[in-house]
Amino acid sequence: ADFKAIMTFLLGFITKERQSDGLVDKLVKRFETAASIKVKRDLTFCIATLKVTEKAVKILNDSFKLYKDALFDEEIFGFFMSILKKGKSFATSNMKQVVDELEKKIVEENSAGSENHDAANKAERAKQKAAKRQANKIERKKALAKKKQELEDIEEEEDFIEFIPNKKEKEGEEGAGEA
Repeated sequence: ADFKAIMTFLLGFITKERQSDGLVDKLVKRFETAASIKVKRDLTFCIATLKVTEKAVKILNDSFKLYKDALFDEEIFGFFMSILKKGKSFATSNMKQVVDELEKKIVEENSAGSENHDAANKAERAKQKAAKRQANKIERKKALAKKKQELEDIEEEEDFIEFIPNKKEKEGEEGAGEA
C-alpha cells in the first residue's frame, strides 16, 4: 500500500507526454528482468498510473512479448485493461484498431496464461504430494528397521539370560529325581 501511495504521488509530477512515454518504455523493458510476480505487479501499476498516450499504447503493443507471461495474474490483467480503457477514450479510428488488437491479445493471453498457471500449480501440488509420500515411505522403512533392530537386540539378550527355576519347578525336579 505504501509503494502505491508513494508512486501515485511521484508519478503525478509527470505531466508531459514525452516523459510519460519514456517512462512507459523503460518500465515495459523492466519486465524482462523482473524476477517475481510482485515486481511485475508494481511495474504494471506504475504504467497504469501514468498518462496514456498513443505512443504509450504503441509501445505496449510492440513490447507485448515482454509482459505476456505475467498476464495470468488478475491484478496485472486488471491494470492493463484499465490502460486500454484510457487508451480507447482518446483513440482515433486508426489508433482504436491498435487498441482493440492489443486488448484481444491481452485477453487471450490472460485466459491461456490462467489455464497454464493453474496446470502448473496442479503439477506442483502433485509433485509435493509425491515427495511427501516418498518421505513417509522412508520414515516407515526407518521405523521398521528400528523395530527389527530392537527385536534382534532382545533376542541377543535372551541368549544370555540364565534360566533360574522357581520353587515349584525345583521341588518338581527333586521329586522326579527321587523317584
